[in-house]
Amino acid sequence: MNEQQSNNTIETPNPIVDKPQTVFSDSETVAILRDFLAADKPADATPLDILQTVYLLVRKAGDHDIYDSQQTLASRLGVDLTTVNRSQKRLASPLDWIARHQRRGRSSTLSVNVDKLPRHKKEPLVISQDARALSAFYRGLLEQKTGKTRWHKHWYTQQLPSAQNIINRCEGKPRRVSALELAKFCLEVAFDDPVLNHRAGKSLYELFRIWDKVFAAFDKMVEQGRAHKEAARAAQANEQKNGGNEQ
Repeated sequence: MNEQQSNNTIETPNPIVDKPQTVFSDSETVAILRDFLAADKPADATPLDILQTVYLLVRKAGDHDIYDSQQTLASRLGVDLTTVNRSQKRLASPLDWIARHQRRGRSSTLSVNVDKLPRHKKEPLVISQDARALSAFYRGLLEQKTGKTRWHKHWYTQQLPSAQNIINRCEGKPRRVSALELAKFCLEVAFDDPVLNHRAGKSLYELFRIWDKVFAAFDKMVEQGRAHKEAARAAQANEQKNGGNEQ
C-alpha cells in the first residue's frame, strides 16, 4: 500500500531547483545586442523586425523558448496584431532570426536563432605596450592628484582597452611627439582642467568618452603657450631695442 501510494505521488516542482537556467548571462546578452544593433541589416528587414528581435533577446529568448503571445507583443511594442504577425513571418523566413513552434490552442513558442543574427564585423583590439605604459602612467597621476592608493583586483586590466583607444586617437593627430607622450600630456591637461578633472579622476573609459574635449583643452593650452612665448620674445626685443637707443 505504501509502495503504491509512493508511486502515485505527484511531485511538486521546486521553484528554485527546477527553474529554467539561462545559457547567456546578462553581460553576454548585452554584448549580443550591441553586436546585432551595430551590424548591417538585410534590405528586407523592417524596423519592427529589429525591434522584435531586440525584445526577444532582452527576454532571454536566445537560450530558451518564451510564450509571449502576439497580442502581448502588439501591446508592448505599440503596433497592431496583424503587423506583429507579418513581422514574425519575415523573422522566421526568409530572415531566419527566430524559430516559431505552433501549439494547438495556445500561443506559439518563440526563440532567437542567435547564430543566424547579423554580426558587426570589427577587428579585435590589440593592446600595445604603449597602452600598458599609459595605464601605469594614469595610475600614477591618480595617486598624485587624488591621493588614491587602493585598487581593486581587475582595475589595471579594465583600463587597457580605453588606454589603447586613446593611443589610437593620438596616432591620428599631427604631432611632434610620440602618441604615448601626447596621450600623457593630454591626461595631465585633463587633470588640471576644472571642467575635465572630475571625469579624469574616474577612469580612462570616462576620459575617452570626452576625448574630443580633452584634445580641445590640450590645443588651447598649446596656443596659450605659444602666445606667452611670442609675448616674451616681443618684450625681450623691445628691451634690447630700448637698451640700444639709450646707448
